Amino acid sequence: MARTKGTLLDNTRGRVGPVVFSQNGSSNYVRMYKKSTNPNSIAQQNQRNRFRTMSGGFNALTQSIQQGWADFANAIFNPLRKTNKGQFSAIMAFKGTKLVVQACNDRSVPCSITFDGGTPSVTLTSLAISMPVAAPINSVRPDIFDTATNNCPYQITGCTLTSSGAITASLVFSGCAATGLTGTSIKDENGTKQGFSIYISDPVHSIGYRPRNQFFQNLGFTGIIQTTTPTAASHKKLNLNMNCSTLIPNFKKFVLTGQVVLMTIVVVGENGTLSVAGSQYVTIT
Repeated sequence: MARTKGTLLDNTRGRVGPVVFSQNGSSNYVRMYKKSTNPNSIAQQNQRNRFRTMSGGFNALTQSIQQGWADFANAIFNPLRKTNKGQFSAIMAFKGTKLVVQACNDRSVPCSITFDGGTPSVTLTSLAISMPVAAPINSVRPDIFDTATNNCPYQITGCTLTSSGAITASLVFSGCAATGLTGTSIKDENGTKQGFSIYISDPVHSIGYRPRNQFFQNLGFTGIIQTTTPTAASHKKLNLNMNCSTLIPNFKKFVLTGQVVLMTIVVVGENGTLSVAGSQYVTIT
């Protein structure tokens, strides 16, 4: 695209035959006309139909429920890649939450969870999440709620990833009461049941370098965590073991041995809300 300066064409706008004149800021540009294309692929059709269905679902809600989504959009809605500055509409928040629910359920991967210490041993059952009709009244928080109504923040440690898709990560929480966590569900201080989604960034030069896209690839979702037995006071560390090998064929590319990425653990609430629990640089093995 060429820039014009100090010519008779500086004030020309629009298309003249195969040439298009335009202005961007204080500069004038000229380029060849190119007819836009719309291949209308199957993937494009599916995505357009998905958004059309979402819009129809929102329009079918009562006015009071739509207002609830507007309040959620203004104060609570928190997409991973954007900061909420009040720029979201009710329908954007509704669609965004529904996309989270669909993406998580589509990317549920084999997962096992163990706790360091404690008896009896704890095994995992995971539940899918469903789209709420009414807007959530709060967002999921990166903490654990115990039986003494204390919120226990946790730290992310021990993250590893192999080129074949095996993932490990640990959550170390503090401040839990002597009777352990609440019941058989992993909940935050608001009582929202939660699961975990794993994201990696694009490869970086070395540990400590800031990635271009922290949420470059979603490696899978644990499902909403339910344990078959209550946890005990000695359960201070939760260990995630996942495998995303079934998803790798769907990725355009995947990490290679020796590359460095930033792994981020995202808490996903049963209401479709998101919160970042923590990140750690990992070298692919």
